[in-house]
Amino acid sequence: MPNLSILFSVLLLFVSAGRYQENPEPEFRAVHQDILDHLYEVDLEGVEKIFESRRAELENSVVTMLLENYYDFLVIQLRDEYPVYKELKKSRSHRMGYIQKQDNADPIWRAYCQAQTNLQWGIARVKLEFYTRGIWDTRLAFQQLEAIHESKPGFLPGSMSLGLLQTLIGAAPKSRGKWIKMMGMEGNIFEGIDNLALSTKRTNPFWYEAEMLLAYCEGYIVNDPNSGKRRLKRLRKERPTLLADFVNSIYLMKFRDTQQALEIINQRIENAPPYLKPHFHFLLGDALLRKGLYVDAIYHLKYFLFHYKGMTLRKEANYKVSMAYYLDGNMEKADDYWVRTAKLGYTFLSSDHYAQAKFEAGRYPNKLLFKARMFFDGGYYEEAREELKNFADQQQTTRQLATEFYYRKGRVEHAQGNLDLALANYKLCIENQAQDQWYFAPNAWLQSGYIYTRKAERELATHAFEMAKEYPKNPYQESIDSQAKVGALLLEKKFSEGGKGH
Repeated sequence: MPNLSILFSVLLLFVSAGRYQENPEPEFRAVHQDILDHLYEVDLEGVEKIFESRRAELENSVVTMLLENYYDFLVIQLRDEYPVYKELKKSRSHRMGYIQKQDNADPIWRAYCQAQTNLQWGIARVKLEFYTRGIWDTRLAFQQLEAIHESKPGFLPGSMSLGLLQTLIGAAPKSRGKWIKMMGMEGNIFEGIDNLALSTKRTNPFWYEAEMLLAYCEGYIVNDPNSGKRRLKRLRKERPTLLADFVNSIYLMKFRDTQQALEIINQRIENAPPYLKPHFHFLLGDALLRKGLYVDAIYHLKYFLFHYKGMTLRKEANYKVSMAYYLDGNMEKADDYWVRTAKLGYTFLSSDHYAQAKFEAGRYPNKLLFKARMFFDGGYYEEAREELKNFADQQQTTRQLATEFYYRKGRVEHAQGNLDLALANYKLCIENQAQDQWYFAPNAWLQSGYIYTRKAERELATHAFEMAKEYPKNPYQESIDSQAKVGALLLEKKFSEGGKGH
């Protein structure tokens, strides 16, 4: 399910730009493009060699400072280690001062390089749990980007970064929206999407990045994953890069196209550079867990845990190793990794937070329902359906299990286009849960809202989205609240543009 923290950490994991085709920005030089080309392939050594050997070409340029910061930002995101962050942040004040002193630079580009540097450090700090400083940096970047937009609305790099922030802030749940607004940041998902779309013009040196950001916002924010999938497919065909393949793999996994993601991962994993290789193993292990290949999943997830020294994804990886052992029948090993889940790692990502919450709950999930969930998450719907049938045949009848069973059955029917059956199962899920704070009922309401929107049943859709927000203590509260908020906004937009409800 969409989550703003995931989007922040994944979308800006990369920096990329395509070969600008017409009227290139004069601030960009051939050496800058060469740096970007190496960054596409996560060739960090190649980037370092350019910075070292072509200094004369890089002098007296605000873009050079921005690209140096992009490089550091990429390293921080891939390694995710506090000592690395602490060492690299020493260069920040020097770069900001250098940018400010470049009087001969285009004022708009100078302002943009400052804003983008602030945005990158804001994201890095929030991810590493320096929340106050990170939010302050993000606020400053937002204000700078707004000023750029007011001064020169057609400046496409600014439209890209501002559009991303407008979309994310516009989708923020009510619990966060108030303090975001108090800090002077107001978002609008429709303005944000429009700005992102504008910034995909090939005259924008960062059009390649803009295409990826727009694809993610289409899928994660406005619930149109197929548009994002098509966009990423076209992008990979137009300009294939390692980074595009990695980003596409994450996207495909998110939206249950595991089989296609596996094809990309298997093509890239052996020759992936050291910083990125553990991440590919994590994706492969996750994909194989969803496919029911537990021994292979354990190998790749353990590879990630051994070779990756960062703090995010660590709880999730340990939890998934535990679950793979559990599903494979090795309870001794399952218990070992179950305990490891709580020992190390941050809970910045919702998946890490969920793993920690499952550990604190102190019990394993029902094996058949968990298998059904994994198959569903992988897009293996018939296999999920078979596990649900096995569960029903066993007549396991606790109320929580019944609630989860109807929820998972509803999701399978929904994914396969059986909308009335999906609604019937979502209704049974909601009725069984009553006032408990599990995530099944609020998500059942949310999914019902999507179905009623598709059916053009405005009042029922509005009611469903409102009800999705009535379970404030569920594990996915912020994510569901955000999606329900956006679902209601999209519903109103649809009907204001001429739709008819009944």
